Amino acid sequence: MLAARFLPAPSAYGALTERPPEHLLLYVRTKKLTGSLIFTGSNANPVAVVAVEQGNVRKVRTQQAAHLGGILYELGHIDAEALNRTLAQVSTSKTPHGRVLRQQGLIDDAALAQGLVEQIERKVAALIALPRDTTWAFHDEVDALAGYGGDDWPSVDSLGSVWRGLRESPYFEAIELASVRARCMHLALKSGAEATLTRLSEAEAGLVRAFRDGAIYDDIICELSDNAKTRLFYFLLLAGALEQTAPRKPSQEIEVPRVTVSTPPLVSTPIRGTPAVQPPQHPSFRMPAPLRPSRPNIAASGMHARAPDSAPASSRSPAGAPIHAPPRDPRQAIDDLFDSLGQLDHFALLGVTHGASMDEVRAQFFRMSRQFHPDKQPRDLADLEEKCTRITARLIDAYRVLSDVKVRASYIAERASLAPPASRKNESPKELAQLALRVMLRSFTEAMEIIDRAKGADTGEDPEVATIHAWVVAQDPARQDPEALKESVLVFDRLTRECTDNADAYYYRAQLHKRLGQATHALKDLKTAAEYDADHTDASRELRLFRMRTEGGMAPEEALGMSPTAKRSESLSRLVAVVMGKKD
Repeated sequence: MLAARFLPAPSAYGALTERPPEHLLLYVRTKKLTGSLIFTGSNANPVAVVAVEQGNVRKVRTQQAAHLGGILYELGHIDAEALNRTLAQVSTSKTPHGRVLRQQGLIDDAALAQGLVEQIERKVAALIALPRDTTWAFHDEVDALAGYGGDDWPSVDSLGSVWRGLRESPYFEAIELASVRARCMHLALKSGAEATLTRLSEAEAGLVRAFRDGAIYDDIICELSDNAKTRLFYFLLLAGALEQTAPRKPSQEIEVPRVTVSTPPLVSTPIRGTPAVQPPQHPSFRMPAPLRPSRPNIAASGMHARAPDSAPASSRSPAGAPIHAPPRDPRQAIDDLFDSLGQLDHFALLGVTHGASMDEVRAQFFRMSRQFHPDKQPRDLADLEEKCTRITARLIDAYRVLSDVKVRASYIAERASLAPPASRKNESPKELAQLALRVMLRSFTEAMEIIDRAKGADTGEDPEVATIHAWVVAQDPARQDPEALKESVLVFDRLTRECTDNADAYYYRAQLHKRLGQATHALKDLKTAAEYDADHTDASRELRLFRMRTEGGMAPEEALGMSPTAKRSESLSRLVAVVMGKKD
């Protein structure tokens, strides 16, 4: 267990479910930040501390075993006798092992530096596999490892370490989903990017070379397995090594100008001074669909472009699986599928059976993604971009659920417990609204379709239905910017005016205030929700946690799950006193 030391309040914090370690490490690298990243396990104890300087890693302390002496032995710099003898000396003198070896002339400075770099890289790579219930905090300009180890730590670029970790990451499904949008796009290596990718095997370097002149990921055939190819593609996107370009034109085509879209930040808000944690923004590229010239050959060592009329074995329709027939009219196919989204479950949407294998699910998903992806449509279908985006979102939801054995089983059990779609015609708007809340835990798109039906059937403007509808709408991943959140707050302002004892409306508005960094309004709404409904589980729980945290010395903003502010308003201080029961 790592010892925790007193530190000032973090400048940003969150959970790995929202921002994976690879995002954090590469963001710190890109922004050249100096400070400390601290990872805390579910038992509230630190599991890893990373000290960074100008974006490079200087020190790492983890629970991962990566002893310097053992590494130097593996690298051939010391023998077993020297390793065992100096380990005994280290245990009695408490002197860093590298220093002991250097003082005795068993290694030189170059060997020590090589061992320390390898030690750091192994520890950083292990962070990629941390459990996703781990939380993180970044302390700007703070060295949380001051005094740890020696004073001769090298400065290590985290890029190679991140790739080492992604090679073996247990979170392949998340990697695959994060990169799926870019698979259909014409991408090319950014100038100078190839020189930074120094830790690749020859087969991996071959995939990188295939992007030199621009290529579409799905058209590249290489020596790597599909799994390894996907991992490397995800890494290239995260590292900002690729940019979108227009495909080369045949000589008879009208020239398509080159378009470059810069890679968006690896996290949705800067780490320095982050006011609140937002969902991660996976690398995504968007440009108007270009003309459809024939694709160029991709010349690279061991690589070539797939013939246009051939399909990989993995993408062919599985034998016996129900599939969507190739449409003769693409516009009609898009309209028909969009209109039926509300009636199709995940199996029907992908056209697979309940017993479909993972390979069958994956093949169907990528086949349909290529057919309906907004960036794969010709220009004469540009007006259907929104429909294609909604269809693609549902396809991704379906793939995420059906490609995981446990999640698929839970989905089947839940579907079995619910009334079949045909019988929902008799369900009340309230019942549909409650169903939307449950479904939203796994799929915003599906929840939105259900709550829209509930809203349409609610002729009496039931406050409960209106409140749930407003809350589901506010969860739209595309509406999390401050202006959109303020618009959602205005909706809840109206709901609380129309029904002053609507406890749910106050509670939901409190969550929006927290996202906007408005601690006073958030705390006031939580207090009001609990006053109108003493049995409101969520509001009562948050207030109870708030009291416990503030009594323990935590700042009110932190106790609410927000970033602390340097200056606290008098109104917040008075409200905190009321909530804590210190005055009437």
